Amino acid sequence: MFRARERAQETFLCRCRRLTRMFPDRMPRVESLMQREVSLLLGQYRELLQERALGVLLTITGVHVARNLEQATVHYSWTQVSSPMDRPQTALAVQRALESVAPSLVRELRARVKLKRFPRVNFVYDETFESADRIYQILNHIQSERDDVGSVALSVSPKKIKNNEQKKSRFKS
Repeated sequence: MFRARERAQETFLCRCRRLTRMFPDRMPRVESLMQREVSLLLGQYRELLQERALGVLLTITGVHVARNLEQATVHYSWTQVSSPMDRPQTALAVQRALESVAPSLVRELRARVKLKRFPRVNFVYDETFESADRIYQILNHIQSERDDVGSVALSVSPKKIKNNEQKKSRFKS
């Protein structure tokens, strides 16, 4: 029995590989369809999510579906609008709220998205925006340091610069 299951799984994987070669744009289409449907369904659960994760706006940034349709990873980010909790507590509350809504969300998602084999859905926080914000802050800091150095250089009078150039030219001749 174990070998039969193993053979059936290998056959399914071979079919998946063949399908992805025959229809190379299938997985991106499945991913975009799932992203759109998850976003719409989470809109229906907005009140429940607001109760559990106080004052948070949730955004689905992307969905990645494995080629064999075993697993789907839903990437999300959130913005804290009005929450008395600090950021780590809010992140934990958002993750718990999504996990509590996940079974009914997947049930409705199965009804909307017709696939022969429906993947398991996991929610993962997308840190792209935080890292982009951190890079932006670093670049702003570097720019402000450059502006400070530039203002120091401009505080030196042009007469002093001209006098220094004349002194250098005397030594060269």
